[in-house]
Amino acid sequence: MQVDLQNQGTKLQIKQNIDQAYITMLNAQKRYSATLAQTNALERSFKAAESRYNAGASNFVDYNLAKTNLDRAKSNLIVAKYDYIFRIKILDFYQNKPIEF
Repeated sequence: MQVDLQNQGTKLQIKQNIDQAYITMLNAQKRYSATLAQTNALERSFKAAESRYNAGASNFVDYNLAKTNLDRAKSNLIVAKYDYIFRIKILDFYQNKPIEF
């Protein structure tokens, strides 16, 4: 009787862990998509700032700020991408799939 209750509790805990891993993976996917869109927008913004700076219509501070924002977005994109991949691999583990990179 006690063993059956422990087994049921363990199965419930595993199911909750899998459900949470799935939700976390979905959130990581959304964060990656949003960061990708932000990076693309900042890429266009930087190109415009670079053109203005090269034409003499803007100063170095504005150019440098656009470059810094783009670099930060690219860094965030890398973090978001690998967090998403990691979350997928956690689900693969729960599904007994081989973990490959």
